Amino acid sequence: MMMTIDRSGALSSLPLVTVMSGTTALLAAGVLTLRSGALLDGGALQPLGVLICCGVFLVATWVAHVVFRRLGFHRRALTVPSVAASMVVVIAVVWGVAAASAQVWKHPWTRYSDEFGGPGACLADTSYGDRWHVLVRGVGEGGPMEVWPGAVEGSQEATPRTPLRLRAEGRRALNPADEASTRILRDHGCG
Repeated sequence: MMMTIDRSGALSSLPLVTVMSGTTALLAAGVLTLRSGALLDGGALQPLGVLICCGVFLVATWVAHVVFRRLGFHRRALTVPSVAASMVVVIAVVWGVAAASAQVWKHPWTRYSDEFGGPGACLADTSYGDRWHVLVRGVGEGGPMEVWPGAVEGSQEATPRTPLRLRAEGRRALNPADEASTRILRDHGCG
């Protein structure tokens, strides 16, 4: 990228804000595609995800250049505070996108805690709750997610030996994978 110099002889801030805008868009698109699983889980979507990220970078860089040039950034000098401010903006935007996408595309264990095992959920105070269960097999290992019950502190009751098996498909709610799991959820009043 060619360096531009403003009327006073100082470097222009236009290249900086242009590249930082494109970089922000690229990082945000990368976070979204990684969080959604398009780059890792969806085999056919991997090349498409990479192309989309690159396209977002190119379009965002071009749009940023046009917009910031019209706003007069080609006449503003490049300063240390402008570099620092652009870095803060990049970090804040990417962090915000990551936080928002983490709420949309939750990991299955986070979904389990939200739907069944966490505080206030139907299995929270049982041996399948977050504080006592034992995780044996996770999603992506060729089967349903398994939650094995653990011993509840201070309880004299025997710990059940039946694992809770749940299907974790995409963003949908977790569903029982077998009849025993359906019975466990029904016995504890889980929807």
